[in-house]
Amino acid sequence: MNGYIQYDLAEGITWMNGLEITDGTGQLYLTGLFTPNFAARAWHHTGRADGLDVPGSESGMMVSAMYEALKGVYLSTAYTYAKHRPDHADDETTSFMQFGIWYEYGGGRFATAFDSRFYMKNASNDPSDQIFLMQYFYW
Repeated sequence: MNGYIQYDLAEGITWMNGLEITDGTGQLYLTGLFTPNFAARAWHHTGRADGLDVPGSESGMMVSAMYEALKGVYLSTAYTYAKHRPDHADDETTSFMQFGIWYEYGGGRFATAFDSRFYMKNASNDPSDQIFLMQYFYW
């Protein structure tokens, strides 16, 4: 079960709050501010530390920005930080920057993105940086 409330604070600035009650894995609380080119969000999950099979909690935040450089071509960047607190293991941290180039076409129904993820020094377990290609379809 979930529910979200959003409120337009001003022209082009939206504040969103949400709650998801999940089956046996606690609650997810989230809040965020959104504008056409910027977003910031924070969350806390009471029942899972990392995926369905890891009980504990997780708190995190993400800030992102995008800019339309050419018609249908967007440059994007984001920073994500999350603290995972498993019930039966050491705490872990996820922390990375993302940079991407998106191309939207088909009247906005499709997008192809060349994206990258670079982990910060405060990330746990020495994760590998990634470069990847994604295909989106919006209906």
